[in-house]
Amino acid sequence: MAPIIDNKARTTPVLDNGKVTIIFVLGEPGAGKGTQCSTLVDKFGFAHLSTGDLLQIEQHREGSQYSKIIREGTVVPVEVIIKLLENSMQVVFDEGRSSEGRGRFLIDEFPPNIDQTIVFDRTVCKSLLVLFSTSKEVMLSRLLERRKTSGWEDDNEDTIKGVPTQCLFIEYYTKLGQVARIGSSVEQVHEATNALIRDVFTGRPV
Repeated sequence: MAPIIDNKARTTPVLDNGKVTIIFVLGEPGAGKGTQCSTLVDKFGFAHLSTGDLLQIEQHREGSQYSKIIREGTVVPVEVIIKLLENSMQVVFDEGRSSEGRGRFLIDEFPPNIDQTIVFDRTVCKSLLVLFSTSKEVMLSRLLERRKTSGWEDDNEDTIKGVPTQCLFIEYYTKLGQVARIGSSVEQVHEATNALIRDVFTGRPV
């Protein structure tokens, strides 16, 4: 695969949409996002990328040209985040975790706004959005149960009730017919997620 070029100068997507499947995965805490991502990695051979993890790694990587920007705690430019995602996808190809230039990627914690969505689709590859959702009541019940073993401070009632249940750029994907909403019991989420991915790979509309 050819080296990834600077996305600032790019006018066409660097990845072939016919060979690469990119799915942004979003959802409220407790909606099943993490569990289903693990399942898709094991069952369908996806590579799971988290922008939060990539930023943490890059911040401490010796010789990184982006570490200073990340350490300053300001908003990281979209070009930097996209470049980190591109580099990580390149690693997947270089390590032979793809077949004949094909790749399957789940991207977590991105994009946070519609501007980043548009830039990514224009410069990297067309994407799909899978939104895992659940009611506030179910979310609260699941996360308070998780807190018993997780030790996560954010698993508390005040934080959970403050979690937004909608994302502003969902309308963008909806207009393109590239969004799927999944939400229900754990078993139904698993069945719906697997059915969705099978439809994506057979070319059926999401």
